[in-house]
Amino acid sequence: MAGYPENFTRKAKAAVEAAKIRARKNFKTDIRSHGNKPHASTVDQSLRKSVMMVFSAFAHEACELGRSGKWDVDEVARQCDQFLRDYAVIACQELGWDGDGQRIPNWIILNTNHLEAALERELKELPEWDDYEGERLGIADLQASVPPTLDTKSQTRRTVEARPELLKGKDEVTRTHAALALGVTTRSIDRYAADGSLHPSGRHGKRMFKCSELLELTKGPKARRPKRQKRH
Repeated sequence: MAGYPENFTRKAKAAVEAAKIRARKNFKTDIRSHGNKPHASTVDQSLRKSVMMVFSAFAHEACELGRSGKWDVDEVARQCDQFLRDYAVIACQELGWDGDGQRIPNWIILNTNHLEAALERELKELPEWDDYEGERLGIADLQASVPPTLDTKSQTRRTVEARPELLKGKDEVTRTHAALALGVTTRSIDRYAADGSLHPSGRHGKRMFKCSELLELTKGPKARRPKRQKRH
C-alpha cells in the first residue's frame, strides 16, 4: 500500500492513522490476555477485528469524498476494496504470527503479497463491511438523484434546491437522504443535530433522522442556515 489517495486531506489521513494505532494496541492487549503462546485461531480472530477497525476509518473518509462529489460511487468502491486487500496483507505480515512464531494460515497466498480470496470474502461478511455498504448506498442514492454540475474555479459551491417530496411516506431517513431533501450538505445536517434542531437516532455512520423534524426545517430560511458551532 503506497500511501493514501491524493484526495485524502490531512484530517482524513490522521483519522486512519489514529485507527491503526488503536487497532494495534487493542490487538496486542487481546493477544496478551491469552498467554505467552496464543493459538493461531486466536491470533486470526483478533487480527480480523484489528483490520476491520482500520478499514472502517478509511471507508468512512472515502465515503466523505463520495458525499462531497469528489469521488464517484464506483471510485469509492474501488479504493475501499484495494485498501482492504493491501492493509490486511500488511497487518498479517506484522502481527499474524502465533505463539510458536509461525505465520497464521489462510491469509496470504504462498510466496506472494496477495490476500487469499476466501479470507477477503470472510472479511466482507463482518459488520464493519455492512456499515460501509450502508454508507456507500447512501452515496449511490445521492449521486443518482442529483444531476451533475460543472465545477469551476469561480464556483466551488453548488446550489441544490430542497426536495421535501423525498420525505413523503417515510418516518426516518439517512443523513445523506436528509441532506438531499433539504438541499444542504451532510455537514449542515450534522450542525442541525449539534444545535438541537434535529434529534437523530442510532450510531455514527448509521444515524437516522425524523422526517417530521426535517419537514419543519424546509418551511423557513433555517434550512439553509444551520447554527455554526463555536470553536474553543
